[in-house]
Amino acid sequence: MQTTICIEMSILIGCVKMYILKEDLSARDFILQGFLELLKIKQSCEITVTEIVEKAGVSRSTFYIHFKDKYDLIDYLRDDITSKLLAFYEKNDEDSPSSIKGITLKICEHIYAYRHFYRHEFNDPYFVQMLSYRLSEKLYSAFSDCGYAIFASHGTIGYLAYWVKEDYQMNPDEVAGQLAKIGITDWSRGN
Repeated sequence: MQTTICIEMSILIGCVKMYILKEDLSARDFILQGFLELLKIKQSCEITVTEIVEKAGVSRSTFYIHFKDKYDLIDYLRDDITSKLLAFYEKNDEDSPSSIKGITLKICEHIYAYRHFYRHEFNDPYFVQMLSYRLSEKLYSAFSDCGYAIFASHGTIGYLAYWVKEDYQMNPDEVAGQLAKIGITDWSRGN
């Protein structure tokens, strides 16, 4: 069931403010955005359904039409946001250094756009392990090398988690440059 909310809303993503027309957002979207807004100031364990519905401007019953509880909402967001992240790995048809840097920059911009979500999620060892595993599956299907897929996925997620935990001291372009440099390094040169 899709309920359309009849108001205009602006969303701040990264450093770009996007204006979304009322026809483009459903009640579910307002609930998701409300929760993401609350993550800026609270940990998910501290956020209540009452706060979510107040921030989203929807009724409690509308919340329960879309989600069983707060944890169902978190699971939905986790799957949606990480699927968007992993989709960047499907779009890479070229292995050139410039292509790798471009894809890596998009990934870093995604992480930064959802920085409040990832700040919370990268503190959960299960999430880090799950994301590393899902990334290794993507890399294995692209390169057919299990060892490389495991090494590269854990290294990439580890580096991104470090960036998040260090409170984004580098900008997305700098992080992308570092990750791309690591990714194209020929580690066999020392042999």
